[in-house]
Amino acid sequence: MVNIKEKVSQGYFHISIIIEIAGRPPEHVTDSLKKLIKKISEDKNIELLKEIYSKPTPTGKLFTAFVEAEFLIKGIRNVINLVIDYMPSSLEIISPQEFKMKSRGFTNFINDLIGNLHKYDAFAKRLNVENMILKKHLENVLTKIKEGKADEIKKRIEENEKKLKKEEKKNKNQEEK
Repeated sequence: MVNIKEKVSQGYFHISIIIEIAGRPPEHVTDSLKKLIKKISEDKNIELLKEIYSKPTPTGKLFTAFVEAEFLIKGIRNVINLVIDYMPSSLEIISPQEFKMKSRGFTNFINDLIGNLHKYDAFAKRLNVENMILKKHLENVLTKIKEGKADEIKKRIEENEKKLKKEEKKNKNQEEK
């Protein structure tokens, strides 16, 4: 059994989080939550203490479920990283009741947060541009179909498949860096 007070005295945070997921089938929702908690607890700075899963509930065409999990996390930076990486619905710091942070550490934390926000903003902007391009291409395809030019569409699809493969390879190489 983990001595929570001892860990907190060593700079750990005892936290509780709730993560919600929607999807289908219901078994997939539960499995996804379990995989997510497993992935979180594989971090060497995080110790899983407890996990409680809800049963999937139908919500329209999807099922929703949540997990409430308690962790010991080493340092505030790792708590913030958990929030950024997994976006829980809520987080409660159970202990310590108070903590101090040096201005240098807080500055570093804020700069890390800014960096992550810029990364997500760039990602969202790229998806938006790609979505607009796809809509434009779809409009062109529909127009060509109406005009009876299916052979031309087939040729363009083959060309675009080649371009997409190159782009995917480029993106994969960038993600590995």
